[in-house]
Parts: sequence; structure tokens; C-alpha cells
Amino acid sequence: MKSYILSNIEFDINTSRIANIFHYNEVYLGRLFKKQVGIGINDYINLQRIEIAKKRLATTREKVIDISSGVGFNNVTYFNRVFKKHTGMTPKEYRKS
Repeated sequence: MKSYILSNIEFDINTSRIANIFHYNEVYLGRLFKKQVGIGINDYINLQRIEIAKKRLATTREKVIDISSGVGFNNVTYFNRVFKKHTGMTPKEYRKS
């Protein structure tokens, strides 16, 4: 499942979609994933998206909005909020540092 998530990180993936693909009940999959990985599946997806965004912010001159959509966030405001939650700074602040 982790490989699937990383391979499809730029798409609209969530617990429901992953449960359907792997033929699991959504609630069961959520519990199983959290037990095995230590965090919820949607938190894991967001964490992976933020890690990829951090690399792109540090190594490219892409616009923040392009990076956010490129890592699977449909809303740049939500991307900024999640990014700040995980890093303690906005994407622009992260790029400057």
C-alpha cells in the first residue's frame, strides 16, 4: 500500500480509494494501516506529499501553487496549512531557509 501511495501521490487518493483497490473494508484498512505504520492513512499520505514538496521547494524554482497541485493538493490554502502544521513554516518561508 505504501508503494501504491508513493506511485500515485499526485492523484486524489484517500482511504476509501485505497480500500477499494486492495479489496478491504475502509474502516478495517484504516485500523490495520495505523497499527502497522503508526499513523492514519490520510496523515501518511499528507506526510509523503509534504516531504516531496519540501524537496521540490529546496531544489526548484517552481511556484508554490504548481508544487501543491503536483503533489496532490487540490487547494493551495489547504496545502499551506498542512505544510505549516508539519514543518512549522509556510512553503515560502521554507524555501527561503
